[in-house]
Amino acid sequence: MKLFITIFLLVLNLFLGMAFVQSASALESVLRISDRQVIDLGRMLAESASVRYFFVAENHDDPQHHSYQLTIIKELKQQGRRLAIGLEMFPITSQDKLD
Repeated sequence: MKLFITIFLLVLNLFLGMAFVQSASALESVLRISDRQVIDLGRMLAESASVRYFFVAENHDDPQHHSYQLTIIKELKQQGRRLAIGLEMFPITSQDKLD
């Protein structure tokens, strides 16, 4: 049950509440929903170090959101986290690139 709650809160936090406070092109900080504090990306990743599942959501057609996702994935990888990345919503014309 604890794992379910953790996953649920992460999804809720990332999907509904991670209001990005960014510069022109880089993800620098996020809004931590639990206390409404703006924290930097490094702190968010540090606070989630013990979390097994990390969900990152986006608006499908927003390139800036895709950039934020890539930033988070790169940071997780740099920290040595084991990653399995699931993707969806690709047009059929992208299949050859995905293969």
